[in-house]
Amino acid sequence: MTTELTRPGEAAGGNRAGTTAGTEPDVAVGVTAPAIGAVRVEKVRVATVTLTVEVADTPAAWARGLMGRTYLPAGTGMLFVFHGESTDGFYMYRTLLPLSLVFIRYGHVVAVREMTPCVENDPDRCEIYRAGTAYTEAVEAPAGTFTDAGTRPGDVIDFD
Repeated sequence: MTTELTRPGEAAGGNRAGTTAGTEPDVAVGVTAPAIGAVRVEKVRVATVTLTVEVADTPAAWARGLMGRTYLPAGTGMLFVFHGESTDGFYMYRTLLPLSLVFIRYGHVVAVREMTPCVENDPDRCEIYRAGTAYTEAVEAPAGTFTDAGTRPGDVIDFD
């Protein structure tokens, strides 16, 4: 499973809902090519960082995110595309890898966060990572991806 946008069973921001405990991911570990009918893969450039990303653009994909992954290669990640502005937080319940996260609003970074896995069995005890402002997309990548590159608010995002 992957990073959650809301806690399980909690609806937020209109059409987002949490996942059901025990749900397993249905996408391949890592990103090299899209699985037929399962994942859309695109390129995105966040400031100086170019990534091949899986696109999560439905409530089910938002809830699943990168949960349960044991490996995420450098240069890969997940792009969360929302249908309008959001202020929901991300959390790391059942996410096994530390992740770097940028929140994006209309093509510009608005916040950068480093997230650590939550080892709690109770999702209510997991830290929530927020942008502190509205955002329209978010990108997760391996830990350090954005902070090591010096990504900061105001940087431009290009979607290829």
